[in-house]
Parts: sequence; C-alpha cells; structure tokens
Amino acid sequence: MIQIVWASFLSVWHWFTPDKIVAIATVVYAVVTVVMFREIRRQTEATRGQAEIAETAANAAKQSADAFVNSERPWVLLDWERSAVKIERPYLVAIEDRLDALASNCLFSMKNFGRTPAKVLSGKAVLRIGESPVEPPEIEIEKLDSGAEFVFIFPQGETRAGEARLPTMHVSKNDREAVSKGIKFLWLCGIFRYVDTFIRKDKVEPYVTTFCYLYETRTNASHPFWQLGGPQDYNRAT
Repeated sequence: MIQIVWASFLSVWHWFTPDKIVAIATVVYAVVTVVMFREIRRQTEATRGQAEIAETAANAAKQSADAFVNSERPWVLLDWERSAVKIERPYLVAIEDRLDALASNCLFSMKNFGRTPAKVLSGKAVLRIGESPVEPPEIEIEKLDSGAEFVFIFPQGETRAGEARLPTMHVSKNDREAVSKGIKFLWLCGIFRYVDTFIRKDKVEPYVTTFCYLYETRTNASHPFWQLGGPQDYNRAT
C-alpha cells in the first residue's frame, strides 16, 4: 500500500515541471488579482456613494442655513412712510448770508427693516449741485464711503438720523435760485455697508445699500420733493 502511494506521489511530483509550476502560479496570481480588484472597486464605489451622500447632506444643510439667514437678516434702508422716503427739505446756506456757523445740509432717516440687528461698518451721504437732472455730478457711489469707516450696532426696527452736506458748506445765491427754478439740480446720494450678527466660520461680504435722489423742483406740485434718480447702480440693496 505504501509503495502504491509513494509511486503515485512520485508520478505527480514528476508532473510538476518548472514550466507548469510557473503557469499555475501565474493563473493563481491572476485570479487573486481579479478578486482583489473587484473588492477594491466595490469599496471605492461604496466610499464614493457615502461621500456623495455626505456632500448632498452638507449642501442641504448649507441651503437651509442660507435660507434662515436670508429670512432673518437685517435690511438697512432709507426709512419711508406712505410711499415716500423720509428725506427732509434741504437747507442751502448762501455765502452772502454770512451764516458761518451753519452749513448747507439735508437730514434723512435710515431704518433697519430686517428681523435681526445689523453691524454697520461704514456709511456716508453727500449733497451735490449739478447741471443734469439725469446723473449726479462727481460722485463714484462705491467709493463714497472711503475713509468713513465706523462700527455700530443697528437694532432691528429702529431708525437713525443721517446728515448729508455740500462739500463747500455754502452756495451762492445764484446757485440756490437756480436750484429752486430747476435750472440746476440738487442731488442726495449715499452708501452704507453692514453685516449681520450671525456667527460664522468664514468671513462674509458686507451687505450694501446705495441710494440716489434728485430734488425735483420742475413740477406743478405744491412744493418740491425728493425723487428717485441717477444710474441703476446708485439705487440698490444687496
């Protein structure tokens, strides 16, 4: 019996030539490689699926957060009542009046119409007298608040008074009369930059409110009034 087994073993052993061993090893290696490749691909697809799910969830969370911020954000705008903005009549002081203690100015009111406080970063409004009723003179609205940085908290629902002045403080009587007759034109333009008070990881761009109004004296109305005017970019709220 032992001799039979030994003979069978020797016959099998002699069958395994070096070439056959290499061929078998190659087949085994190929099979193992295919199995490992399929497993790696399966894990990769599973990981990609999990990443896509996580990305979708993150995007949904961001959209939800953005929607909340947009619904609860502050809105700092010119105050208005009965469809009219709250801008007072301008006070133009003539040089000839010699009222050195007074400056030509105009008072207006800003209000936070939003649902949360605003953190105002900068703002400025100016008066200008020009020759055109279409566009204000010598004003770059985006640069208007350069050097006018200040920070204060503007609670929701509250109003704040603002003042715009002429750069020369006074005007000539001729210019004042020209404005009243609609020969020359008085403009009020301003810009305010602010952010909300929500805590975020990343820095956000400020909200921007710009406004531009013409003091209209050419109508048959009982008195002059402020009318929205100027280029489109001069009247916007982001």
